[in-house]
Amino acid sequence: MQPCPNCASELTEALRWDGHGRVRLRCPECESCFEGSASARELESGRLRAREVLIAAYEASVTEGMTLLADRMTEALARDLIGADDFRPSRRRAA
Repeated sequence: MQPCPNCASELTEALRWDGHGRVRLRCPECESCFEGSASARELESGRLRAREVLIAAYEASVTEGMTLLADRMTEALARDLIGADDFRPSRRRAA
């Protein structure tokens, strides 16, 4: 895919392709739209690259969140702030 002419983002996405090489692109970062040209092979390649970027970002986010959660749990255990009763199923009160 072609980078965004406004912000140079490489994350541009195809909105519409006319089948003859003309494509309408959108930048998810600055939200600008522009015309470009791409073959079906280039569009598919760009889609696969974008998918890889999204998967990597998702995995990094999950890893960061789980690491933070584990660090906080470790700290709470070290400070004796968590006990067995914290894991007891809650009892709902009748209304």
